[in-house]
Amino acid sequence: SMGSMLFRGWSWQALRNPCLISLFVRCVTNGAPYLACILSASGNGYLREAAVRRMVVTGPFSLAMLVRRLNDWVPNVRRAAERRLAEVSRKLDPAIVADCMEYLCRFEELERASNEARTIVSELRRDIGVIACVREKIIKNSDDRAVRLLNLALRTSELDPYLVAIAKRHRHPKVRAIAAKAVLEGEFRWRSGDMHERPVAIDIDRRSFAFELLSDRSIDVKYCSIIDIMENSKEQDRTESIMLSQLLYPSAKLTDLARWWLGKRGVDWLAWLRQQLEDRPLDVVVARALGRLGERSDGERLWSSAGLAPERTRFVFVLAAARLKHDAALAETRAAVFGPDFEVSRSAAATLLKVGDVLSAENLAVAAGDGPSFKSRGLFAHLRRQTIVGQLGLLARLEAIGHAPDEQDIFRISQRINRGRGQSRPAPRDI
Repeated sequence: SMGSMLFRGWSWQALRNPCLISLFVRCVTNGAPYLACILSASGNGYLREAAVRRMVVTGPFSLAMLVRRLNDWVPNVRRAAERRLAEVSRKLDPAIVADCMEYLCRFEELERASNEARTIVSELRRDIGVIACVREKIIKNSDDRAVRLLNLALRTSELDPYLVAIAKRHRHPKVRAIAAKAVLEGEFRWRSGDMHERPVAIDIDRRSFAFELLSDRSIDVKYCSIIDIMENSKEQDRTESIMLSQLLYPSAKLTDLARWWLGKRGVDWLAWLRQQLEDRPLDVVVARALGRLGERSDGERLWSSAGLAPERTRFVFVLAAARLKHDAALAETRAAVFGPDFEVSRSAAATLLKVGDVLSAENLAVAAGDGPSFKSRGLFAHLRRQTIVGQLGLLARLEAIGHAPDEQDIFRISQRINRGRGQSRPAPRDI
C-alpha cells in the first residue's frame, strides 16, 4: 500500500501517531511539494490530514485534489482542507480556477461538504477574474469543452450580457444553440440532482432576435428560433411562410416540426410542395424535398421532371422518384449502382436502402469481383443486410482478391455468431 511504501524504515506504529505522521509529511514534502497531492489520496486519515495542510496548488489538478478533500469522510480532513483552500484561494491564478471550473461547478452535488466549504468554492467560481477567463475560453475555443463550460457558467448570471453575441457569432453550433435557447426562453434549466432553473434577464426584442437566428446554419439554432416563433409570433402569415420554407430544408428535425405545425393549422403542405415542383420543375431542392415527404403518386411527377432536366442534375430527380418507389426510377437506380461513377453509385445504393430494396447476394457477389470498387460504390451497407452465411461468403471472396474486410465488420459478425444468430438449423429431414 501507499502507507507501507512511504513508511519504510519507520515503525508501523507511526501510522497511528498523528504527530509522527505530520513530521514525516513535512520531511518528505520539503524537497518535493507535489508529494502532498499524492499523499492526500492515501487511505490513512491522519496521513491525508497532514498532506492537505502541506498542499500547494500549482495547477487545476492539484486544485481539484484539494477541493475533493472538502468532501472527505473524516471530519478533521474536511476542516483541514477548508483552512488550506481559504489560505491558497487569496492568491490563486484565475486561469487555474477557470481550468478547474467543470469540477468546481459540480461541487454542489457533494453531500459531506460543510456550508463554509461551499461558500469558499462559490466565491472561487464567482471571482471576476475567473469569470473573465471562463468567458474568454468559451468565446475563443471551438471545441466541445466550450459547450461544457457554457452549460456550467450559465448556472450563474455572470455571462448573461454576452449571450446574444455568443448566440450570433460563436464558431461551435452547439454553443450558439445553448445561448440562443437561454435568451429566447428567458431562463436556463439544468439538472444537478433535482431540476434547477434561473431567469436570464436580457433587454432585447426576443421576437426580432428569433427571426434573425433563422439565417443560422445550425439545425439546433434554427430549431430554437422556430419553436419561439411558433409559440410567440403574432404574424401568422409570416410564420406560415417560414414553416413552408422549412419543408425544403434537408433536416428531418425541422421538416417534422414544420409538418406538425402546418397540419395543426390545416395547411395542405403537400399540395404546396407539388405546386412548387409544378412552378419550378427543374429545382433540385424542391425535388429532394418532394422525394422525402411526398406520396407514391408523386413519383410520376418527379420522373417527368427527370426527363426535362439537364444531364448533370437529372439523376437527382431519378433518385427522388426512386425514394417514392417509382418502378422505372428504381430500375435505373439499381443499374446506376454498378455504373462507372462511384459518387453516383454510392447515392444510388443509399437510396435503395432507404426504400428497403436490398441488393441480392448474387449481385453483390458479381460486384465483389471488382475488389476495391466494392467499398467505393457503398455496397458494404447492402452486404450487412445479408444473412450471416452470405456475409461470410462475400467477405471471404473480397479477401481472396486482396481486399481485406474492416475490423468492425469482422467484430460485428463475430458478435452475431456468438449470440447464435449465425447457426444454421438443420432441415426436418436431417434430424
